[in-house]
Amino acid sequence: MTATEAIEALLKIRSEHGYMLDEATKDRAVQVVNELIDLDHWPPYTINGTSAYKMWEGYGVNWNHYAGPLQCKHCEADLCNREAGPPFKREIGVEENDRCVGFKCPECDEWLR
Repeated sequence: MTATEAIEALLKIRSEHGYMLDEATKDRAVQVVNELIDLDHWPPYTINGTSAYKMWEGYGVNWNHYAGPLQCKHCEADLCNREAGPPFKREIGVEENDRCVGFKCPECDEWLR
């Protein structure tokens, strides 16, 4: 199986079953994720120890790529977390009453959104 075929298989699993996978479908998804790891398309774990399967569950098939240039609109700092890798970003979550109300740039401390 090629990486493209494996990605298409995971997209099909997600479109047909959503997030509620039965045991057989989960086993198939794990098998496809392992094939992507064997093809060096995905790393087996992120730098913080999260498995490729868990990243696919949470972020989808493109979890290991940034969606485009991520820059602060104020100081143009690179917001991609180069140490942890995709999809993690360098931004500071601001909490209010135990709820995240926004994000700030780690370089200039301006609001990102």
